[in-house]
Amino acid sequence: MAPKIPNVKVLMLDTPSFTLNKKSFIKDSSLRCIHAPGGTIYKSRGAADNWLFEKGYHAGQGTTSDKYGDAGRNVDFLFNCDGIHKPSDKVKPIEGYVSKVTIGYGTANVTTSTVTDWKGTSGKISLTESSIPNNFFNFKVNIASSENVNNALL
Repeated sequence: MAPKIPNVKVLMLDTPSFTLNKKSFIKDSSLRCIHAPGGTIYKSRGAADNWLFEKGYHAGQGTTSDKYGDAGRNVDFLFNCDGIHKPSDKVKPIEGYVSKVTIGYGTANVTTSTVTDWKGTSGKISLTESSIPNNFFNFKVNIASSENVNNALL
């Protein structure tokens, strides 16, 4: 899919199960981003736009998302686990459970870093050249789109 729409970041969640609600934090989730070269609107930055987060959580966000079920949901992605601090107010830290990110995943230019301190700079990515590096994200899906174009692009 990524080569067919090179202006879009394709995000793939690998998880034991999908979150059911905002209280459902699913451990052992991974999130991969593929951004193919060739875009004319949002050009790929190569290795910086092809990454894999491992050892994190995902959770539904907001009560209204629960009404949409599996069709779509606002989702928090927490890849800020350092084994010491809470990744969220609702999730206790687990000693030894540390998130890591591989930047350049699937390319020849690979760098892996772990989260050594959730407030620090390690284990983070930036979605654009000018965005602040992060490892905790909230993605909102536009369910109201009757033609489903917004959902497909997200």
